Amino acid sequence: MSIPMSKKTLFASEQEGEAILSRLAAHSGSSLTSSSPPDMANSESVNSSKHADIDTLKKTLEAAKTKANQLSMGFMDSQVDDPLLATKRKELALAQEKVAILVKNIEWQEDTSFDKTIRDVKLITQAPVFQLANMVKCDKTLPIFDDIHMFVNRFDKVMITHQVDRDHYWKANLAASIQDHTVDQWFSGALANKDCTWNEARTILIDKFEDKPSNMMTATNLFTIKMERSETLPAFSLRFLATMRDAKWEDGPSMAMLYLHALHKSLGNDMMVAYNSKEQAHSRPQSVDDVFRLAGKLYQNKRSLENDSQDSPVFKTRKRSRKRSRHSSYYCTRHGANSGHPSSECRTLRISDPPSRRGYKRAPTHSNSYNNSSSNNDTIQQLALPNTVDTFGSQSTDLPLSR
Repeated sequence: MSIPMSKKTLFASEQEGEAILSRLAAHSGSSLTSSSPPDMANSESVNSSKHADIDTLKKTLEAAKTKANQLSMGFMDSQVDDPLLATKRKELALAQEKVAILVKNIEWQEDTSFDKTIRDVKLITQAPVFQLANMVKCDKTLPIFDDIHMFVNRFDKVMITHQVDRDHYWKANLAASIQDHTVDQWFSGALANKDCTWNEARTILIDKFEDKPSNMMTATNLFTIKMERSETLPAFSLRFLATMRDAKWEDGPSMAMLYLHALHKSLGNDMMVAYNSKEQAHSRPQSVDDVFRLAGKLYQNKRSLENDSQDSPVFKTRKRSRKRSRHSSYYCTRHGANSGHPSSECRTLRISDPPSRRGYKRAPTHSNSYNNSSSNNDTIQQLALPNTVDTFGSQSTDLPLSR
């Protein structure tokens, strides 16, 4: 009986592999311990585990291969009527299976890709959920840690139990253990892209979430915080919750009123109208989450109404009428009102009208005078010179001079 060495799915779990090693030790008996090296004799399960030292795994593999070759030669020399033939066949099958397990464990350790961490489902599922007692939202069905020190110690023990490289695995397992949205936002900006060891990350976690004495300045920030004009409602909500957590104030009606007061003035007025119109007994908001949910609905409805009003035909008609009203104050004697130009700038009048109709009226011959000609918008005053006769008896032309 032989088992192919190239088959990758030889066992379903690590427990099954350890069970196979235990059966091998039971069948081989004292012969295994006498002929095996100290690494094989002392601890079969530990030395064959995928979390064991890589050098120990390689030594154990060489010993397992030697043992499998010896059993194979002995099985080939056995006679058909040998009473121990069935036992030898089982020993050979277990030895070959152990070699395959060791080969797979060595390949797993030599794989340095990030996907190897994801494949280790057992470690990720046993990682503690990041829940501290001073957090606003916690899942009470899961363990809640009193402070950051207790969480970090528990997280550290899980990685030590699984015998993994903590500097390589802490980031993926910590990301899987964080469920709170505000903490996840902080982790993505502060630790996710940071190249550091587990001890450095542990120091950053403790410095961020350690219980510090709440001073007057931190508590005052809750009363002075305001939603900026360019800030979205979800972004402001995260900032408000982070400030409330730093001040160590619990969520309740008081925090809800502070949150309501910190919103934009227009949004805050809409919120007051919505709460005053409620028919239920408790018209006051009971938590920050209540205000955020109602504000989110009003915020989205307001933006939808603004977008719909800009696309409506009434809005477009008003927009065109405003454009026309800019030029409706002009009047032209030729084209009338709303022509977009005065009489003095009318091209038709300039081409068709004679000079006398455009303000160049001849003056009397007996004296010099000013001739005032006016239209609806413009008054053109020209100085008319008298008709004179030169020495040759020809009449001179009228030359209008502007005053």
